[in-house]
Amino acid sequence: KRYIHIWDLTPSRTYIKLKEPYRNAFFIKAYKKTGDWNKLGKILNVKRPDTLLARNWKEGLCSFPLGIALKICKFTNASRYDLEKNISEIRYKKRLNKRGGSSGKPLKNPRLPIKVNKNFIEIVGHICGDGSIPKSKTRTGRPLCYTNSQIELIENFKGLINSVFGEAKPKTDIRTGEKYRRPNYALRYPTILSMILLIVFKGKQEPLEFPSYLLKTNESKISFLKAIYDDEGCIKTKQKQITLAMKSKNFVTGCKKTLKELGIDSGKVT
Repeated sequence: KRYIHIWDLTPSRTYIKLKEPYRNAFFIKAYKKTGDWNKLGKILNVKRPDTLLARNWKEGLCSFPLGIALKICKFTNASRYDLEKNISEIRYKKRLNKRGGSSGKPLKNPRLPIKVNKNFIEIVGHICGDGSIPKSKTRTGRPLCYTNSQIELIENFKGLINSVFGEAKPKTDIRTGEKYRRPNYALRYPTILSMILLIVFKGKQEPLEFPSYLLKTNESKISFLKAIYDDEGCIKTKQKQITLAMKSKNFVTGCKKTLKELGIDSGKVT
């Protein structure tokens, strides 16, 4: 899969905002098909349409379900691709209830469709290294996390996120104390980024699975290995060696095989 489109996400839990003037025209076109907001609400299964459709969503006062946007596209014969390029913000609902539920922080000005390129693959490599995505939904959703003591790698990860996804603001914690030899920087990104990644990435399994299914080109293999060695590699200057130490022997074996495919020989996996 080379691209991830907005309609690849879960329609009921993905909430969007649209750019103006497209947003107003989008809702007015649907309204003109019926000439009545209440009739349109019945067709779209939206309660309080005179408030939600006619004001809140049309005027961009709050985000609305992707599922409703796709229904409107079908109802008005509007292009999904035009919808996609006019999205200004995406959120993912962590919980759904009668009053709407709670949503995470937004991804603003998303770079849709998301390209599964070398930077995307490098992000996956960092998740397999010092990153994580919770296996199941927690109180805070399924945030994308990355922790490292090297500020250069933290800044590099931030740059990768912005280049692939758009404007996403992480929550940043600095961990210090006896447990740490030096300060550790922990980034936590909104759940929406995790949900996009998990469309093509199987997640950080236990034991860790080597994602060969994503590494089909030399460029992707290089990007992935770069991230892994940045996070988990070690340079032994006296021995003139670069070593990789991880819990999963199968994962390290996968790295060795990929190095070989790139024409790089490496030692035994022990």
